[in-house]
Order: sequence, then C-alpha cells, then structure tokens
Amino acid sequence: MAAMRYCPSCKRDVMPERSYSLGIFFLLLLLAVVPGIIYLVWGLIKGNCCPICHTPEKMMEGPRFGNNGDFSRGPC
Repeated sequence: MAAMRYCPSCKRDVMPERSYSLGIFFLLLLLAVVPGIIYLVWGLIKGNCCPICHTPEKMMEGPRFGNNGDFSRGPC
C-alpha cells in the first residue's frame, strides 16, 4: 500500500496510484507478447502518480495534514 503524499499541483494529500492498467497489459500480452512487455516496462518506469492531476510521485512531498487527510496537524 502506498503512503499518502502531498500533490503540489492539486494542493491536497492524495494516495498515489499506478498509471497503467493490468487489463490492458494482459490483453496486449495475449495478442502480441512484445507490445505487452513494452507496456509493462513503460508502466514500471513511469511509476505512481496523482489520481487527480497525474503529477508524478517523484514531484510530490510528504503529507501535509497527517495520514488520514484531515486537518489534525494543520496550522491552527
């Protein structure tokens, strides 16, 4: 399970998700092995991203408001 991250583009804590589909991977693997393997490598290299704006996880910071997304550690 991925940890919460702060997305600077959305300005909110999000749970990064993978940016490729396992269904498409298996379909490509069944139809043609080489495109399926290329898609898998591309998905692994690209990594996780923000589910809202698709900012790469490498550009995200640690969570700002705690692990559950509330304002318990906010500025107030």
